[in-house]
Amino acid sequence: MPSISQADPIILWFRQDLRISDHAALNAASQSGAPVIPLFIYGEQTPGDWKPGGASRWWLEGSLAELDNALQTMQSRLILRRGRAQDVLASLVDETGAKEIYFTRRYEPENAAEEKIIAEHLTEKGIECRRFGGSLLFEPEAVKTKSGTPFRVFTPFYKACLAMESVRDPVPAPGKLTPPKTWPKSEQLNNWALRPTAPNWASGFQEHWQPGATGAFSKLNDFVEDRLATYDKDRDRPDRKGTSALSPHLHYGEISPREIWHFIHQSTDTYENTRKGRTSYLRELVWREFSYHLLWPVSYTHLTLP
Repeated sequence: MPSISQADPIILWFRQDLRISDHAALNAASQSGAPVIPLFIYGEQTPGDWKPGGASRWWLEGSLAELDNALQTMQSRLILRRGRAQDVLASLVDETGAKEIYFTRRYEPENAAEEKIIAEHLTEKGIECRRFGGSLLFEPEAVKTKSGTPFRVFTPFYKACLAMESVRDPVPAPGKLTPPKTWPKSEQLNNWALRPTAPNWASGFQEHWQPGATGAFSKLNDFVEDRLATYDKDRDRPDRKGTSALSPHLHYGEISPREIWHFIHQSTDTYENTRKGRTSYLRELVWREFSYHLLWPVSYTHLTLP
């Protein structure tokens, strides 16, 4: 693999990891000393059979806008491109002379297959693809039965997770990213028309939701202060506001499960009345973990984790 010089930028491909804190790929790119080009690719033809609906597109627009603002505080910016990921990445490599692409792995079979195709295609061109964890508490390779196979039943999986080493501390965002000498062209977020205009059926969304990391941590703080203590009972009551409302933030990777895990522990360790609710909620977080472990294709091992 060719060596990386100061002139060779790294493409940092954002996917469903739209944050700058506790972001392994971003931190590795920052520590490399190379110029970094943050990139988000929007494609209507997504892997699998599910296209993003109107509410998902509304959320994505707000999340991308906040991510771009966060990157600008790091003397960087978010490059937006539209199309098939393999084509966009290959084109940007040719434009910029990048020799590495960093990204956060995904676990759905169709996304894993996409990563494999992209990696094989770019490797032929001498480009190194490095994937990083970041969407789960534990990577699937780390949690196995005694016979070395993935768990298929939750309770033993849950016990195995609790017996693991402690969940790693979240990593703060780096202070800055080295910019490239010349920024590649970017599409404009407004031109993607992700939010409805007339009729604006989403006009009331902003009263309840704030896409992005800021909104995620605000929701988390409110949940811990107001609802965590009774979560074990109220989560089963649809007539009460008893859940964390963090699902869309987790879906877009605006907050990591490690950040949630440690925030809850640090906020509640001294409060006896929150222990039942805390245990119940963290168990649900492991349920999310288990779902992704079930989705992960065991044969997908061609790219090594750093």
